[in-house]
Parts: sequence; structure tokens; C-alpha cells
Amino acid sequence: MTAATPRQTYVTSTDGTRIAVTVTGQGRPLVVSPGALNAAQDWQILADLLAPHFATYAIDRRGRGASGDNSEHTIQREADDIAAVLDLAGPDAILLGHSYGGLVTLARALHQPPPAFILYEPPIPLGGPVGGDALAPFEEAVQAGDLDQALTLGLRNFLKFPDEAIEEFRQTPFWAIRASTTPTWAPNGAVNLPEASAPRSRSSFAA
Repeated sequence: MTAATPRQTYVTSTDGTRIAVTVTGQGRPLVVSPGALNAAQDWQILADLLAPHFATYAIDRRGRGASGDNSEHTIQREADDIAAVLDLAGPDAILLGHSYGGLVTLARALHQPPPAFILYEPPIPLGGPVGGDALAPFEEAVQAGDLDQALTLGLRNFLKFPDEAIEEFRQTPFWAIRASTTPTWAPNGAVNLPEASAPRSRSSFAA
């Protein structure tokens, strides 16, 4: 097996949920928490490029990919998932979070700062929940089991996709996969990070 050959492993989070992790490469560990539309496989191209220099630990967030699921999709539970992966990766791991995965990363960092972390396009909710008034119809669609409509509303109102782009996306084989993850989105849109976790002090992040 070459250094770049990915391998899948698992960790168990504090509530017993099994979290899948794809490990690629060798070197300093880089733990990746993907965004709401993504899973570990979407980071494989980057992991392959970094393989000679970094060991990338790409997470299938709970309810996605090969990970298990639980009825409780909260930012704290997902931060616990990240903590379990960090234990696997080692004490010098860099933590990278994309989009909502960036909020999960930040929640973990506010609780216990890693040696280094990167936030890529985090939708930091400074003025209230990320979803705002659009959250209620989205949640109604999820509760009704209309995941196609839920994904449409999420893309339009949360991610600001134009209708033309949504229709193009609908014609791809990825639509059904992404729609299946929308039940985990509602807590994502409702999160208010300052209430979910607060830093002990600014000095916590001092180099």
C-alpha cells in the first residue's frame, strides 16, 4: 500500500455514534470537517495532493457517508465527534472546517483549542440563527419527509443558489444523495454559536 492509498477507519463518539474517517497520506495530521453538502469523499482530491506531506483525516460527519446516525444533531455532539477523531489523529493535528463544518470546528476550538485550526467559509451566525425565517418551512419539509423540497429550500435560502443552478444540480446523480442528508441540516440552520459555546478568553488562542 502506498502512502497515498486511502484507508477507512472508525472512532466512537461520546454518545456511541460510530464516525467514519478516511485517512490518506503521511506526515502531520490534518483533520477535515466537511460542510453540510459534503462528505469525506469530496475531500479526497485534496487529500491525495497533500499525501506526501500530511496525513489527512477526512470525517464523514454523523448521518453522512459511512458514519452512523443519531436523532440528536447538535453542534455539541458534532464537536464531540471531532474530539474523538482528534484523539485518533494525535496531539499535533491541524483542524480544518469547511462551511458548517467550520462552525463545528470553531465550537471544538472554543472548548479546547487545537495546535492549529483553519476555518474555510464558516457561516458564523452573528445576528441569530443561520437559517433565520427560512428555517421553519425547511423544517416542515423535512418533517413531512419531502426531502427533495427540503434540499430545494436549503439551497435557495441558506446557500443562496440561484434557481437555475438548483435545477442543474437536480439533474445530477448527487441530488438524491444530498437530499438524504437534509434531516441533519435543521439543527445546522438553527445553531447560534455564541450560545452553543463561548471562549474562556482570547488568550486561549494565543500562539
